Amino acid sequence: MTLLDLTTTADVKTLLVMSGSSHDTLIGEMVTDMSRRFGQEMGRSLMAESQTEVFKARQGQRTLGVTAAPMSALTSLKVSITKDFSGVTALTSNSDFVIDLAEGEIEFLFVLDSGYIEAAYTGGMAANTAAFKTAYPDIARACSKQVAYEFERRGRPNSSTTVSGANRTYEDPLGLLADVQRVLDMNRRRYF
Repeated sequence: MTLLDLTTTADVKTLLVMSGSSHDTLIGEMVTDMSRRFGQEMGRSLMAESQTEVFKARQGQRTLGVTAAPMSALTSLKVSITKDFSGVTALTSNSDFVIDLAEGEIEFLFVLDSGYIEAAYTGGMAANTAAFKTAYPDIARACSKQVAYEFERRGRPNSSTTVSGANRTYEDPLGLLADVQRVLDMNRRRYF
């Protein structure tokens, strides 16, 4: 899975009211690390790209949620009783299943037996950082805010620090900001 930065160094520096480039590399690394953490927290694939996922089917299963929602296209959907898909049955849209591309949810129009399901599709949140910021401005802003917060507290998680001439004192342990956590919770991937 390819990693996608959810914000930019420039956006973080704007929040920090910082000019110059002496911290650009560090802030860029922090953006990448925080983007990875956000993806894990939300249970989502950030970069829109081709995916192939194999799921264990449960007897009586009626729905399936893919990891990389939203989807832009479903290439193929197959079921098999064996994990190697040697006895495969290709399914047909609107005859065997219906799909909600935005949610990445597939609803089967029949009751599944035990076995395996293979979904090949294109999905993920965005193709690049600019597209992500346009489609999900709340998440991009939360990422910038959390990186700025951690940058200010780097090396001194429970003490005072000075950034851009302003002194700030922190007494709580370093963690996700409450409003950042709310944004992540609102965008967490639902599993079916």
